[in-house]
Amino acid sequence: SNLRGSALSGSDLSDSDLRDSDLSVSDLSGSDLSDSNLSGSNLMHVKFYGKGGYTKIKKSQIDDLFKALGIIVKE
Repeated sequence: SNLRGSALSGSDLSDSDLRDSDLSVSDLSGSDLSDSNLSGSNLMHVKFYGKGGYTKIKKSQIDDLFKALGIIVKE
């Protein structure tokens, strides 16, 4: 999906299949991404939180989120 630049603030995206989506430059602040599949997604310059806001994910999603952000965690 091409969701580049989308205003998704406060959206309930839980359980969404967003793999390989272009979410770059989108506003996901306050969104619920719990159990969403973000693998392979482009998350460059995504806004995950705003003033007093937050975005929800589960601990099991942390590795996929880092991978989507292009972050490699070394031991």
